[in-house]
Amino acid sequence: MTLTARQRAAFAAAAHSPAGRRELLDHATGNRAGTAWLDHMVNVSMRGSTPAAFAAYPRSFLHTDFAGDVTGDPTPVKAIAGQYDRAIPEDAVRAAWSACYPNVRIQVLANTGHYPMHETPVALAASIESFLLS
Repeated sequence: MTLTARQRAAFAAAAHSPAGRRELLDHATGNRAGTAWLDHMVNVSMRGSTPAAFAAYPRSFLHTDFAGDVTGDPTPVKAIAGQYDRAIPEDAVRAAWSACYPNVRIQVLANTGHYPMHETPVALAASIESFLLS
């Protein structure tokens, strides 16, 4: 996965900027969330991470490659894509997980973006539970 110059700049600005974090959150959830939810999530993000930690996040997901460690692993896994996730859309989830795990089950979770644990927690829990109990 790569980021455009604009995306890199957005992440860098968001490290110190509530407005920048709001922009990222809104984009990743498909520009569907209400003002109160976005305000809450921005506050949680600002309180829950330091600017240095936030700024380091893109480096971790862009430059950590463990695919060689798991490619071909027969362990059954489930990958969940959010219906409205613009950060990691369904096609990216399918490509990445299918390339590594031959026994992957991919589900597109309805009515959620990038943060189903906040957007649709009951549906996410039910999805995980159904996989674990199958």
